[in-house]
Parts: sequence; structure tokens; C-alpha cells
Amino acid sequence: MKPSCRAAAAPEADRRRLLPHPAPTPLLRGLALAVLVAVGGGCATTRDVNQLQTASQREPSNAQLRLKYMDERDRQVKVLLDEADRLRLDHDFDGAQAQLQQAYRLDPTSERGKRIAAAVGRGRRDNATLQEAERMIARGSYDSAAERIDQVLAQSPNDALALQLNREIAEKRRAQKQASEDKNAAASIM
Repeated sequence: MKPSCRAAAAPEADRRRLLPHPAPTPLLRGLALAVLVAVGGGCATTRDVNQLQTASQREPSNAQLRLKYMDERDRQVKVLLDEADRLRLDHDFDGAQAQLQQAYRLDPTSERGKRIAAAVGRGRRDNATLQEAERMIARGSYDSAAERIDQVLAQSPNDALALQLNREIAEKRRAQKQASEDKNAAASIM
């Protein structure tokens, strides 16, 4: 190598060391966040989704960042709604409502969220109706209890508690009928 070439290269290297690194732009921060979320296995929390949203709003022309935000938001909403639906099926309506609130914060327009919220409301009403039916059964008002249970089964044909109460009424009616027949048979023998 010519000595003149090395001499020119040395000042260039010195200049690179002396220049400060450029400040990270919102684009670079957003991309760094997206990479961290991707490297973390896609386990974004609500906070991560909010950060991705903020980054995509700062860089509205960055389609990749916007898509990453939307994908993570949709994935997080799906997880929350799956949990809300599971809790609803377990009749934990307060827990389901809490999961729905978190999902609504991320996506207030979710159609699935609206359907689950309606099902939670229906579940609460059905539970109140079934509790009333249980009290009626305890008093021996089987016809009134059966009407309440039929109302619930019309909306939710697979409701486990309603089906159980329906079987209980049928058993109690059979027992009543059997006791009446036994009484009549004993009276006719005498």
C-alpha cells in the first residue's frame, strides 16, 4: 500500500470516531421495539401493544410498524377474549368482565368482544333466573320452576345448571307421583 493512501485513511477513521452517533429517530425506536417484541417470542403485553401503537402513530408512513402493531394488538385481544369466554363458560362473570375491559381498551370495536359481553349479560340474567327456580323447587313449586328453567333453556339449550335443575324437577315429580300411587294403592287395599 502506498504511504499516501494510508495517510488519507487514518484521518478518515479519526473523523468517524469523533463524530457523535446520530440520535435515534422515532422510526428507529419503533423498529427496535418491534424487533424486541419479535425476539421475545411475540409475547406482547398490553403495555407493549400501546408502545407499538405510539410508535406507529409517530411514523404513520411506516407500514411495517403499523402492521406489527395491528398483529400484536389482534393477538393480544384474541388471548383476552379467549380467557373471557372461558371464564364466562365457568360462570365467573366478574372475571370475564375484567378480561373484556382489557380487550376493549385495545380494540373497542371488536365484534367478538361485543358477542361475549352480550353472552356475559345473558349468563348473569340466566343465573338469577335459575337461582329463583332453585328456590321454587325447594318450596315445591315445580311448575313455576320449570317455566323459569324453560326460559333459560330457550336461550342457552346446553346450560348445565338448567339441565340439572330440569332433571331434578323430573325426579321430584316422579317421586311425588310414586308416593301418590303408593298412597292410593294402600287406601284401596283397606
